[in-house]
Amino acid sequence: MIAELLKKGTAELHTLSEQKNYVREIYNGTLTLEQYETMLVRNYWLNLNVEQAAQNISELESLAPLDLANRKKAHLIVKDLSNMDSPSIDLPDEPFPELNTAETIGALYVTEGSTLGGNIILKNLMKNKAFEGKNIFNFLSYYGENTSSNWKTFIVTLSNYYSQNKDKEADILSGAKKTFEYFVMLSNQLN
Repeated sequence: MIAELLKKGTAELHTLSEQKNYVREIYNGTLTLEQYETMLVRNYWLNLNVEQAAQNISELESLAPLDLANRKKAHLIVKDLSNMDSPSIDLPDEPFPELNTAETIGALYVTEGSTLGGNIILKNLMKNKAFEGKNIFNFLSYYGENTSSNWKTFIVTLSNYYSQNKDKEADILSGAKKTFEYFVMLSNQLN
């Protein structure tokens, strides 16, 4: 139920995020290495901030099945950017919003959900000649064959958290929206 609420409640922001993240170029095979680098930088700041927010909630017993320490992906983006000889990861102008526990769960919905899209992006980039022979897909391929099972674990954990905290529904949705809005801001700023 909460997953469906989040999906519906963030649908417009999700679509806007995809549009800002070169979805057309990815699907038609025209994404350049420079655009991919920009995409990685945006995702770095998003994932790093959500990971830092999640450190404050990792002690919650109800979230133990997520194994949040093994869901960190920002370091993989650094590796990909390093393999691209990217000079730096510029700091965005706007800080990530402060989130309470329930909002952080909503933020995780966004970053964990993006791993599903990451698989599709990876498949398309593998067809793009500009990316042949490049070792720059550590972030997109992190979960590999476990992407679906990791997502299912997240949804079950989210549902269990929600069943014990129904009064936090608005906060969970708010956290997901704030996260998508931050990504859109990054997309506007870092292009």
